Amino acid sequence: MYKLKIENSHKTFAGIDEVGRGCLAGPVVAALVALNPYNIPCGVVYEDEIDRVNILNASKKAMLTACLGYSKKAKILVDGPYSPCNDCSDFDFVCVVNGDELSVSIAAASIIAKV
Repeated sequence: MYKLKIENSHKTFAGIDEVGRGCLAGPVVAALVALNPYNIPCGVVYEDEIDRVNILNASKKAMLTACLGYSKKAKILVDGPYSPCNDCSDFDFVCVVNGDELSVSIAAASIIAKV
């Protein structure tokens, strides 16, 4: 694994990933990890809401909830092709396909979300 150029060029950045999109039962959980975090915010969307809004929208909501728990203005690396929010000026999202293989912070977020 190597760090993306963006991780080497910014002082503050974080990675975010979710787990639970492939499950038929259980919540979707997203975690956001900065490499020097004081806290690790997570977002959870439970089964009843997943059934109402669909799994992709539930994943985006869980990621956005995790982002709202992160107080710093940062570039946030998102695992996958979809931004949690297309019109959020408070966050600078960068979508990274296969991000958990390319970014240390996304890989860490993936592990935290699974736990």
